[in-house]
Amino acid sequence: MLQQEDELLLERLRSGDDSAFTEIFKKYYKFLWLEASFLLKDVTIADDIVQDMFVRWWENKALSTVRISLKLYLLQSLRYRCINENIKHRNKQKKLQNYSITQSEGESFDHMVNSELGHQIANAINDIPEKSSRVFKMVYVEQLQQKDVAEELGISIQTLRNQIHTTLKTLRKKLAGSR
Repeated sequence: MLQQEDELLLERLRSGDDSAFTEIFKKYYKFLWLEASFLLKDVTIADDIVQDMFVRWWENKALSTVRISLKLYLLQSLRYRCINENIKHRNKQKKLQNYSITQSEGESFDHMVNSELGHQIANAINDIPEKSSRVFKMVYVEQLQQKDVAEELGISIQTLRNQIHTTLKTLRKKLAGSR
């Protein structure tokens, strides 16, 4: 009986009867929302996904091309979207976790600057010529863009890069010698 009702709704939809889409929405919305809520464990995201699916089906007239059981088609589409949502959520969680690790490493770096190695680095930077020291501090300490530093100092970006390269080379030698 339900299969026959769905086939009639699809046939009406194929013939251009937009009210058939409204009936499909009313008939399956709650079922799909419950399934999405179960799969995602979040009723708000479930609601968004089910609504978005119906909007896309409406815009693309996708339901008029269904050749299998309507209920099966809707359910498979929903499960696919929920899987994608779970993958996006996991990726977002990984990024947040990586960000928090980076933040804690940044705090560790701040602590290191106050340590003996930090003093050695500060002394090595103070020992290099003033112009090189200034370029190094602007790029690495103040974290200004190379383009902005070059403009401020009135030099080309390539000259700036050459100075940074030379400064880093000098710092490596000084710090390697102080071990």
